[in-house]
Amino acid sequence: MRKKITVLCVVCFITSLTTFAAGPHQFGAGINYWKLQDRPSGYDKDGFSYYGLYRYNPKLWGYEIDLEYYPEDSIFSDSDAVWEPQAYVLVGKWVYGAAGVGWQFGESKLPNAPTYYLKAGFNFSIFPFMKLDINAQYKYQKLKDFEEDKDVNVDAITVGAALSIAL
Repeated sequence: MRKKITVLCVVCFITSLTTFAAGPHQFGAGINYWKLQDRPSGYDKDGFSYYGLYRYNPKLWGYEIDLEYYPEDSIFSDSDAVWEPQAYVLVGKWVYGAAGVGWQFGESKLPNAPTYYLKAGFNFSIFPFMKLDINAQYKYQKLKDFEEDKDVNVDAITVGAALSIAL
């Protein structure tokens, strides 16, 4: 009897885990166009970046994990490529808002400080298994002004689009 109850408990536990995990998972890739509002000396005014995303949004809340890539010479001249992992908390499904934080990794000229995001967008189905995300985000970051050798608060506006596969 004890063995049957143990097997039943294990089966119920595994079933509850798969039911909990069965939600709208999305994997995708996208492109951003960014523009710095208050540009410190030595930085480009605008440019493109690319990102991969994972989103889990089961109800009216969810989260998103991005890895953004800035190609060489895209943030400031003579720069190496920059990688920026980001994490967001989402509210909404088709129309959504998000708040997030990220951190840039690259050459040593980058500041050792987080980047903060506010994001809004539309995430709608193109096909039953494919979604298109069109978004805009406000980005706040401290950057180093190379001429004056001090940190400067920088605002950036980003417009992006991503295609993702919904599982």
